[in-house]
Amino acid sequence: MECLIQQDLSKKRIDRKYFYTLIICLIIGILVRVLFINSIPPGLNQDEASIGYDAYSILHYGIDRNGISYPFHLISWGSGQNALYAYLTIPFIYFFGLSPLTTRLTSIVFGIIGLILFYFFMKRITTQRVAVIAFALLTICPWHIMISRWALEANLFPTIVLISVFFLVKSFSNKKLLPISSITFAISMYAYGTSYFFVPTFLMITYLYMLKHKVILIKDALINALVFITFSFPILLFIAINKLEMASIKLGIFTIPRLTGESRMDQISSVFQTDFLKTSINNFTQFFRIFLTQNDGLPSNSIEPFGYMYLISFPFFVIGFWEILVNIKKREFHGINIVMFWFLVSILMTFIANVNINRINIIFFPTIIIIAVGINKLYQNKSLGTVAVSFTMFFVLFSYSYFIEYPKKISSRFYESFGEAISYAATQTDQHIYITEKINMPYIYVLFYQKINPYEYKNTVVFQNPESPFQIVTSFSRYHFGTEGVKPTDKTVLVLHNNDAESYDNQQFDITKFKNFSVISEKKHRISP
Repeated sequence: MECLIQQDLSKKRIDRKYFYTLIICLIIGILVRVLFINSIPPGLNQDEASIGYDAYSILHYGIDRNGISYPFHLISWGSGQNALYAYLTIPFIYFFGLSPLTTRLTSIVFGIIGLILFYFFMKRITTQRVAVIAFALLTICPWHIMISRWALEANLFPTIVLISVFFLVKSFSNKKLLPISSITFAISMYAYGTSYFFVPTFLMITYLYMLKHKVILIKDALINALVFITFSFPILLFIAINKLEMASIKLGIFTIPRLTGESRMDQISSVFQTDFLKTSINNFTQFFRIFLTQNDGLPSNSIEPFGYMYLISFPFFVIGFWEILVNIKKREFHGINIVMFWFLVSILMTFIANVNINRINIIFFPTIIIIAVGINKLYQNKSLGTVAVSFTMFFVLFSYSYFIEYPKKISSRFYESFGEAISYAATQTDQHIYITEKINMPYIYVLFYQKINPYEYKNTVVFQNPESPFQIVTSFSRYHFGTEGVKPTDKTVLVLHNNDAESYDNQQFDITKFKNFSVISEKKHRISP
């Protein structure tokens, strides 16, 4: 373990070499996270549209689409959606308007912040060489590249935790920074539901470790625990309200809402299930398979065969894990041990949650660090060049797959051109628009692309299942979802998948095709776009 924690020799000469490596990695890292961001991923995922529209609605009307004033947690589909991403997106929408790009800007910005901060965090806990290796790995990491390019609320959580742990580690030498760490940890509780278990558990273990080694006093631990509870209190109250089935609470202009159905976290958690032990074992087995194969079957989370960090990384992970474990056994206080706590608490979380890659995303920063430690071990054997070439080759192949082949594969899952079809249909009639129900939550795309007034939506919406965790909207205003038995007339326009549009005669109807969707209207009533 000495090679991990000792200071580099010939520091001045090595720093110059590392500096150029860092600059090259940073340029590559930024480019691969921002190039073609308007078209890759193509279209928009329903969760992106949801959080983007709610951010727009809160900005301009002070309510989300469910009519909740400045909610601490979004009701979203009924089962909830964490609100931090939406609030951080509001400035981009304010300056540049609502669009897929402005909705994704939060992910892009935090992806780049996380990339840069990751290096400085590593410098605090390891040698410069290990920090550079870890930074290079994160630069080319498929998981981090992909989460930086689309607006899933879960994608924000790992970076907020990284910021929190960075200040925590800096507080080892400056106790004044510990409250900042406590506050950012509290903020992470608003980022994603898995934080409800991970953050308190990680903090408890880490504080006990710091107390044992007299890095902090009991007074420091208690004060910062109070800071954490104070800033996270609204989300803790939100959890209590929905677990105890209490009414929503108004705090001035802000609201702690009661969801319309069981929360999403309760649905994927095994904590309150009767067969807890069996379910927990199944959850961990599922996680272990995903962690080894680096694939959860969701193309929005990983691309075969590259996974979250390339399959060649696993041997280095084993070596790095052993290296850090040896350091812990020495009973010496060191920041690298915090990484192991981070990793192990993430593992513990997998027992109580039905995981996929985005639900267990908190594990990947420590995983990359452990891999970097393993690669660093080989430096003494003059194998680093071979390792660097191997990872570079995989990165080049991944980049080709992501930028050339992936858009074709993901196009239908992100409903590419659906927004164009909706916007065009709205110009073809001021009456009824019937929209295919064969996509996930089609109504949210109408709200997003047409920028519907949330009061209009709230006052006219008709739900098929109003008490469900996933409310199905059958209609609102002039928009209807479901096209069975409906034909285009002078008062009716249809939006369908291109395959479904093939049954319509283009001699009788105007059929305007976009990449995946078509707008069908009665020919004599067509209005030029």
